[in-house]
Amino acid sequence: MKILLVEDQVQLREILKTQLELHQFQVDEAATFQAAAQKIEHGNYDAVILDLKLPDGNSIGLFDQFQEKLASKTIIVTANATIPSVVEAIKKGAFNYLEIFKSS
Repeated sequence: MKILLVEDQVQLREILKTQLELHQFQVDEAATFQAAAQKIEHGNYDAVILDLKLPDGNSIGLFDQFQEKLASKTIIVTANATIPSVVEAIKKGAFNYLEIFKSS
């Protein structure tokens, strides 16, 4: 199974990638909206894990460009959850929306 992991925080991205690879997933990475858009456009992923806020955009905007490639196989993760962003993500086709907590 091939997963695209989109996360701008290097440490978190490395931890998640390591854990996914331990479970035999093939992981491709992106740290920005633009990098994620290029990988989604040219790749074929079984699942996508998207950080909500990226340095160059809101990842929910990727659904506008790649609806059929992202719907029902995308998990949004964020430390900045809001009710409106949850509703928008689910309406656009996200499979799930998870709030993660930053350590202080």
